[in-house]
Amino acid sequence: LDATNCVAVPLDIDSTAIENLSFELLLKQRAYHDHLSWIMSQDDGQYDRSIIMEDSRFGGGVDKLALGVGGTYTSSVNPLALNEYRHLVAVWEGGAGGTASLYLDGVLQQTMDIVTDS
Repeated sequence: LDATNCVAVPLDIDSTAIENLSFELLLKQRAYHDHLSWIMSQDDGQYDRSIIMEDSRFGGGVDKLALGVGGTYTSSVNPLALNEYRHLVAVWEGGAGGTASLYLDGVLQQTMDIVTDS
């Protein structure tokens, strides 16, 4: 899949519909696109639950891998190297006041506070 091809899943993954949510992926990042790339998103304009493969907006101008947590976030996780298979797990536990955790190859990379229900 690329920027013009995607898979749309008609499932409401908002925290009010599914309080606890996990995504597990075995992936090989082949390219990045203009400093803002997602693998999964439910975005309705509020930084919703998402797996952001690269984003320079909240990493001090440096591309970072992050999870959408319902508000402005920071990340210390570097984007994945190209053309290498990686195991990624994203976990959202609850809505506002809960936590979101990002694992790469079975190792916890970052835990973030969930800002708003999204």
